[in-house]
Amino acid sequence: MLKTVKDNEVTVLGLDLCNCTPEEGVNILDKAIESGRKTKAMIVNAACVNISFESREYRESVRRFDVRFVDGVGIYIAGKILRGVSFPNLAGSDFGEDILKRCVRKNYRIYFLGAKPGIAEQAMHNLRRKYPKINIVGTHHGYFNSEENNRVIEDINSSGAEVLIVCFGKPREVIWIDRNFDSLNIKLAIPLGAFFDFQSGNVVRAPLWIRKIRFEWFYRLVIEPRRLWKRYVVGNMTFISRVLRYKLNGRS
Repeated sequence: MLKTVKDNEVTVLGLDLCNCTPEEGVNILDKAIESGRKTKAMIVNAACVNISFESREYRESVRRFDVRFVDGVGIYIAGKILRGVSFPNLAGSDFGEDILKRCVRKNYRIYFLGAKPGIAEQAMHNLRRKYPKINIVGTHHGYFNSEENNRVIEDINSSGAEVLIVCFGKPREVIWIDRNFDSLNIKLAIPLGAFFDFQSGNVVRAPLWIRKIRFEWFYRLVIEPRRLWKRYVVGNMTFISRVLRYKLNGRS
């Protein structure tokens, strides 16, 4: 599995990113689960890159992930400018549902960890109505402290989960998976940001046509300007300036 990923990796802004379609991405993860090799995968967008420049711990955690997929117009632009590569878009929430569909087909056991109390549980109920055969074996909210951490890990392990979806938001979800990965008896761990909020109905997603042109970030900014202006307005300007500096310096 790792050889396949390495063959498709492209280095952009210091991170090795998997240049693959959503279907290829799901197949990569499915093969990892089937092989029994523990795998941690994530989806990288412009905000992830910005945080990686600001936080060494986060950057090192990202680098320790086995697979880094690509999401968003920012990374697409960076790939074109710096490497001449057109990355397919693996939008986190769409790709997350693609993963769940494969889990339904293969009857993989899934655990939801994250979001506010009740959100992951509501997402589970909604998905069970949508996919009656989905095998979600447990949920837990993301509002627990370090003293409760071991108990949460024990609950995940005792559930028999093979796939763990973590939704704490950036950068915590990536760092948490990296720190606790060796203690988890799962086959795949993947952070998916607002996935539970969307699946629970707590947050409304952008229309499909907006998602297809990679402008879901703008839709979310319009819906939640106070919370997201810094990430998307300041963050996008910072990201583009980094891309241009890399280009001027002849770096990838």
